[in-house]
Amino acid sequence: MGRKGFSLIELIVIMAIAGVLISMATISFNQWIRRYNIEKEVKELYADMMSMRQQALVTGMNHEVDFDSDRRVIFRRYSSETDTAGTVVRTRELAYPIEISDETDREFEFNSRGMISENIEKSVCVYSEFQPPLDSILITPSRISVGKIKNQGSSCEKDNITLK
Repeated sequence: MGRKGFSLIELIVIMAIAGVLISMATISFNQWIRRYNIEKEVKELYADMMSMRQQALVTGMNHEVDFDSDRRVIFRRYSSETDTAGTVVRTRELAYPIEISDETDREFEFNSRGMISENIEKSVCVYSEFQPPLDSILITPSRISVGKIKNQGSSCEKDNITLK
């Protein structure tokens, strides 16, 4: 007489294997989501900076990007040379903390030609154990670029960033 169905032990083994596979998939999915969210934040911050640069070109007014803290960026517009306070155009609260290569000067300004007024070179980094494809922004007087941190344990300097 042939056997029909599965024994209780066979069902338990299958359930255990399925449980292990599902838990591994969940861990991988959570890491992928965090990696995606960091990359998204870097891209949005880059887009905001490029928007400020474009607004400076179009309006002929200076625009400033101020990294107020490690989780907040303030974007301002200056209507004239005598305007010292500026008008806040946008404020962005960041989900992940950032580090800036030059902690003493956490702001920069686009002039009416869309160039950064000072001769600076700054980088903004989001350190993470999840290794997102984009996790840094390099800022020079004439260009803003996104990149990938080479060594997560090292400093947020140009030499530690691969441009994408």
